[in-house]
Amino acid sequence: MKHFLLRPYELPGAWSDPEPSFVRLCDSFGATLAEDILAETDSPDYDTALRDGWAVFSGDRCRRVRPGSVENGRTPEPLGAGEAFWVNTGGMVPRGADAVIPAGSPDDADLAEASVEPGRHVLRRGTEWRAGDALMEAGTFVGASELALLLEAGIDRVKVYAPPETGILSTGSELKDLYCRGEAGPLRVSSNAAYLRSLLMTAGIRHIHAASAPDDENAIAAKLSDLARRCGFIFTIGGTGGGQRDLTRRAIQLAGGRIFEERTCAGGVPPFISGEIDGVPLLGLPGNPLGAMMIAQRVALPVIWKRFHADAWQPERISAFFGGDIPDPQTGALCVSLVRGATGLRALPVEKGTGCSRLFREAGGVITLRNQMLRAGEQVIVERFFN
Repeated sequence: MKHFLLRPYELPGAWSDPEPSFVRLCDSFGATLAEDILAETDSPDYDTALRDGWAVFSGDRCRRVRPGSVENGRTPEPLGAGEAFWVNTGGMVPRGADAVIPAGSPDDADLAEASVEPGRHVLRRGTEWRAGDALMEAGTFVGASELALLLEAGIDRVKVYAPPETGILSTGSELKDLYCRGEAGPLRVSSNAAYLRSLLMTAGIRHIHAASAPDDENAIAAKLSDLARRCGFIFTIGGTGGGQRDLTRRAIQLAGGRIFEERTCAGGVPPFISGEIDGVPLLGLPGNPLGAMMIAQRVALPVIWKRFHADAWQPERISAFFGGDIPDPQTGALCVSLVRGATGLRALPVEKGTGCSRLFREAGGVITLRNQMLRAGEQVIVERFFN
């Protein structure tokens, strides 16, 4: 088949089921909770003034102002019978008071005599939650709102599936590390690595180590060993074929790793490498831009999302008219570009075997085939790429 069709495959189950770990709350952003979070204290843990003013007992008929005030964060003395005591917004309401009469300043002593309903301008202890109440369920993604709530609840450590530190190793003597163009000569940066790195960052991976290695199996093995010590997941780019200069498989074994001989549903070999080094999962992407893009989108991202139990991004699905011809039944993900013309949106199958980098711009998504043929003009559903 001349078009790029990624056939169904299976990866090691352990890749999707790592052990959770306890981390400090401040380090949990972007992770997924591995257990339910229960409140350790009431919230608020004291009766809180919602306005500046006089803390009083609403049933008192006559009141006298008790001199002084207490800074927020300190506990005031209990309120005596017939007393009014100045409190600030957010401060603790003294024991014995059940309401706050709003006032502009302590000079507004005459307002302390005003009538007020019980509970007025007071947030009672435990109004939001009580100690032992469930705050969040296992499987919750820790974003900005969740982090703020847990911080307010006084939670210090949480058990999570954290986004793994990730390594990206590009292989090829013509390559330099990302964004380094200072040397003369026929040198290139790996646009495949830049593409994968950007996808992973968008998907929630914050710590990414990117490197390159020349076409030397010992040099590649040394870089892989270093990444295995620092990372929880490794991606390689290039050298996945069976040619003499395709060194990635040999380098993995030199580094003490192993390669999983995966098969597709059609019995062929997937266009990527799966393996591990010292228990660290490794996924090898081809150096061809089209292959790298498809494996990044359809294999790498789902693996990473499963790895830290995150809700996978749900692709946008759009309708288009097919602009090619698949005469025989096929199964897999067919890469297409999207072109808008006078008759509407067309999905054009992308031919494999091209090394053109413009595919980063032109390839728009995939059509999922389930033992089916496609004819030109047939209406199809395209799943847009994550970007």
